[in-house]
Amino acid sequence: GNGGGATTKEGWLEENEALVSAYSRDLVAALNTINMGERTATVASCNQVSDTAREVRQEALPAPNAEVNTHLTKAVDLGIQAAESCLAGARETQAHAIEEAQRLFADARKAMDDAEAAIDDWV
Repeated sequence: GNGGGATTKEGWLEENEALVSAYSRDLVAALNTINMGERTATVASCNQVSDTAREVRQEALPAPNAEVNTHLTKAVDLGIQAAESCLAGARETQAHAIEEAQRLFADARKAMDDAEAAIDDWV
């Protein structure tokens, strides 16, 4: 990614805040959906996380703030792994893959919380 080229918090947020917020919402939705266990909705939600994560990676990373960059990169990488595990589990109805996806989505959500805190603390 190119981080949008912005070097300040204001510039980076102006270019990336909507996308980063969408990814945060997609992670919450995926966690909620996968826990309900409805296959079609789960597949759609996992695909959404994967698509948005890749867009964040391409557009918003690297972030010009090291702490934001670290946490957001982790949230994106874990979200992509979770989505892949989720989709494999849904395709082959493998409980262990779904459980792995749930764990990874929870870890991605925690990293996203850390990224959001780092964005708030960024001066």
